[in-house]
Amino acid sequence: MEVIIARASLQLINQKLVIVSEQTVSNALELAIDTFRITMIVTSIALVFAIVLVVITTRRIVRPIEALAASARSISDGDFSKQV
Repeated sequence: MEVIIARASLQLINQKLVIVSEQTVSNALELAIDTFRITMIVTSIALVFAIVLVVITTRRIVRPIEALAASARSISDGDFSKQV
């Protein structure tokens, strides 16, 4: 079992105290690992949301252009009943 040891010195009037703490690596890194996991989840959700937003926006821009191109093709083929 691997442990992490932390040490700090504390000076009181005429005494020097040394504080030593020992924790297992898994306990010491638990908060960092949880934070990383939550960050990855939130980032993934934001990325999916951004992709969906891009697809929707792109469709809203491209559909009228495709309709205009189809009308232009019909008019160039001699079908003057189409409106642009």
